Amino acid sequence: MLSFTGTGVLLTRKSGRMSQASRKRVVVASTVPEKAEAKTSIGRTALPVAMVGFSVVNRVIYRTLLVPMKDYTFFITQFITFAYVAVYGALLMSRRKKGIVTDDMIAVAKSKWKTFASIGGLEALALAVQLYSGARLPGSLLGILAQGILPFTMICSVLLRGRKYSALQVASIAVVIGGVLITIYPTFSSLSSTLGMELLFNSALFFCSCGFIALALVLKEGALQGENLDIFVVNTSSSFMQMLATILLMPVSFAVALGGLSLGKWVDYVNAGVRTAVGMEGLRITPYIGLAYMTVNLIMNILGITLIKNMSAVTAILTSIVTVPIVTLVFCLDLPLLTPQPFTPLFVLGVIAVLLGLAMYNYEGLQKARTARD
Repeated sequence: MLSFTGTGVLLTRKSGRMSQASRKRVVVASTVPEKAEAKTSIGRTALPVAMVGFSVVNRVIYRTLLVPMKDYTFFITQFITFAYVAVYGALLMSRRKKGIVTDDMIAVAKSKWKTFASIGGLEALALAVQLYSGARLPGSLLGILAQGILPFTMICSVLLRGRKYSALQVASIAVVIGGVLITIYPTFSSLSSTLGMELLFNSALFFCSCGFIALALVLKEGALQGENLDIFVVNTSSSFMQMLATILLMPVSFAVALGGLSLGKWVDYVNAGVRTAVGMEGLRITPYIGLAYMTVNLIMNILGITLIKNMSAVTAILTSIVTVPIVTLVFCLDLPLLTPQPFTPLFVLGVIAVLLGLAMYNYEGLQKARTARD
């Protein structure tokens, strides 16, 4: 009797020879684990690569859409929030039918409606501010300025959750902020005083808007802690509140865009915005750019959730870090409708500084994740 259990196959031999049919079964069975392992390996590689790719494409389409819609960013905000509610709501209903989402989860979400209202309001405010300021900034700066979420998350976590950070993480924030300032300087120095001040104002506006996102993330973390809530319950609840907050912010958005609260101007503004969004004015391809942005954005969010759920923390962190320089450098290319960012040594130095700060901030988390994995 001879047994082979290494591949999950048991062979019995009565003599020193095996039949041809037995050999075929052994070969086929032994290759099954190898094929499964190969598929898993490909999946582990493809998911982070896809995440980086869609993140880059998402940022480029986002900035391209802001060219024809520069004065009508409110319509983009509405479109995004309604789409999020529709997609996340459909996924939530599907998961509820499968029994993944329970009635208890829905009850917990309803009991925390004030928290989700705060989260939705903060996300709506951040989106409105970032669309307004982002439409007036070079695309290459958007990914760098978005790293403002690090210092604001640290501040909110310390104040609201009593979290402590190491000296290395605190130092990394100074490095990131320094890198952001270095990156902005080449563009700022090449402009006139008026345009330079406008660049600084919109850069500060975009950077500070990350504070709203950071606060929303900390509140969302608090809502999830100690509760058995599905991620789609949280996303759907906050997206619904974000949609309501966006509607409530409509007068403010119109007043900023028009410089006043004239009802007559509002009607003309809405009419012009709708005509531009559907391609009747401005660029005919505007609705297709908007559809492409919404599609890529939703895919990117789903990939992000999948990445966090199925991959290691190390992979998720490294994917986020790698995306920053790629997005920044892509905007140095001559892209349709966009002005290429000058590729200067100081600009590159600023990008490297931001990457160094991100690596410093995540260093201890990477070490812990590797230790846990080993």
